[in-house]
Amino acid sequence: MFSRIRTTEDFWAWFAKEADRLKKGDPVKSLNKIGQKLNQAHPDLRVGIQPEEGSDPWRLDISCEGVSQFIPLVQKVTAAAPKLPGWEIVAFRQPMHGFALQTSFGKASPETTRFSGVWEGGKFDISIYIGLPDDPRDQDRLHLAFLLMDHTIGEYLVMTKIGEVHAHPADAAPPAARPLTELAAELNA
Repeated sequence: MFSRIRTTEDFWAWFAKEADRLKKGDPVKSLNKIGQKLNQAHPDLRVGIQPEEGSDPWRLDISCEGVSQFIPLVQKVTAAAPKLPGWEIVAFRQPMHGFALQTSFGKASPETTRFSGVWEGGKFDISIYIGLPDDPRDQDRLHLAFLLMDHTIGEYLVMTKIGEVHAHPADAAPPAARPLTELAAELNA
C-alpha cells in the first residue's frame, strides 16, 4: 500500500502505521527509512530524530536544510502530522543543550566556539570562530558553523535572523568574540 509516497497525507499515513516499529528499531536505520519516505513526497525536506536511551517521546524534526524558501512547506507538513504516542513532531531543527559535534577534524561545541557580528538590515551578520584540532577546509568550516548554529539556536532562527555567515579558525577570533551559547540572547535582544 505504501510502496510509493506521493503526498504529505501518504507520508503521515505510512508514518502512523510504522511509528511503533520505527521506535523499536535502530535509530539510524529508522532515521534513514523516515527520510527516504519523506523524500518521495518532498525531496527538498530532511528529517532528524532525537531518540535517547529510555526517553519518550522521540522527537522528529522536519527540516528544510536552512533553505528559507521552504519554510512554508515545512510548516504545512508538520501541521498535517498526526498526534502519535511516543512521538513529538516539530518544524525545523531544534536547539539541543549540552551537545558537541564529533567530526573528522575533532570535536566542536557551542562552549568552545565563539562569534562576533553586527546587525545589518534587520539580520545579524555573523563570524563564527571554531576551534578544532585539525583545521578543516573553508567550506567544511562553514558547514560546521551552520550545524553549530542550528543546534544552538534552532534552524528557524538561523534562517530568519542570521544574515551573512563567515567561518574562521578559533585563533582568528577578536578579543570581543563571545561564546556561541550567547547567540540566542543576542538575537532576542
